[in-house]
Amino acid sequence: MYKILVVDDEVVITTQLEERLTSIGYEVVGRASSGESAIKMARFLRPDLILMDIVMPGKLDGIDAAETIKAELDIPVIFLTAYADDKYVERAKSIEPSGYIVKPFHESEIKAAIEVALYRKDSERRLREFGESKAVLLDGFFSDIMLFLYTKSVKKEHLFKGGIEHGLKNGELCLYAFNHTTLRPYFKGDISSGKLRICEMKREMARLRDFIEDSCSLLEASDKYIAFRFLFDFSEIEDFEEVLAIKKVVIEKRNRLFPISGTFAFDIENLNAERTKVLSEGIPRVIISTGEETTISFSTSSYQPESLDVVPQKIIEEIVRKSVEPLVLTLLRKPMSGYDIIKEIYDRFHVLLPQARVYSLLYNLENREILKIKLEGKSKVYIPTEEGGKYIENKLKDFHVVYSHILGLEK
Repeated sequence: MYKILVVDDEVVITTQLEERLTSIGYEVVGRASSGESAIKMARFLRPDLILMDIVMPGKLDGIDAAETIKAELDIPVIFLTAYADDKYVERAKSIEPSGYIVKPFHESEIKAAIEVALYRKDSERRLREFGESKAVLLDGFFSDIMLFLYTKSVKKEHLFKGGIEHGLKNGELCLYAFNHTTLRPYFKGDISSGKLRICEMKREMARLRDFIEDSCSLLEASDKYIAFRFLFDFSEIEDFEEVLAIKKVVIEKRNRLFPISGTFAFDIENLNAERTKVLSEGIPRVIISTGEETTISFSTSSYQPESLDVVPQKIIEEIVRKSVEPLVLTLLRKPMSGYDIIKEIYDRFHVLLPQARVYSLLYNLENREILKIKLEGKSKVYIPTEEGGKYIENKLKDFHVVYSHILGLEK
């Protein structure tokens, strides 16, 4: 059960809040009536979240206290206040609170704001964990041949830099082909020495196959290098057939057990499902990255290329945001918490929905007795009632009929 600290100098308010929070499944671990006491209790109790009034007696108001608590303890704070003046709002914004609710408030507002704040806190934690595990992703750049699909939001060049450095350190002859890059100055010495060969594809795309053959011949004629590593970043594609011809040369050398490894990198917006399928054929591993927090890696032997469709993320986001109800109802076929619903949608589509929309829908379904609630540890799990289950199935059938009709898919 999540622990909440309530801070307000009005006893009636703190009592009401404690009753409401307890009824919806949270534990109120303490009450404070001033900024100073809020800081002391936060240090001692370590709550998961704090509901904080702004104007209170004492040297520190709620904003001052929240600033100290966030800096020291990194505990999310939601402001509950009767003041909506610009001077308070601007000060509150400066410490990046997890919410700002003006009194009088409704229970559903408190509920939604708390769930959003706790979800955001957990998301930040998972992002930090992802940062610590980036080495797993980099492993893909260091072995065999892979296809790397990225979006414009991805900071690709730090990955490219790591791949090239790994090859140079291991005594490999490296070839880097690109349309645009910021890495050239960084590898100036390696380029001058010939350890790293470069190909500017805007001017030399037609010569890239010759670059590959020359590099392989150099490797065979000398024991200076132990293998050949390439990195081809096709951020723009003018001649797709030439790209396939380059890939064919590389795969044939690999199949003849030539010591070659490297990465074919593509901006995913330049591809469609058919091109992606053709590119992935014969390549052992595919990595798709839509941002630092979302990277999917799979082997093409276990994940068939024909099942991989490529759709621009902005289109996915637009459709998901317009389809909240059918998405939530689909997930409610089994018991799920509001947090799990939001997380599942985010994990599947890389779209973080406005959490208030999800919780408002769940609250409405609960009031209509389509859903019932069961407490499991700290989470409230939503379960369809007997009649609610029938309603959900019928509603999803209606959505299916409407979407099929719109898209011309009906039989």
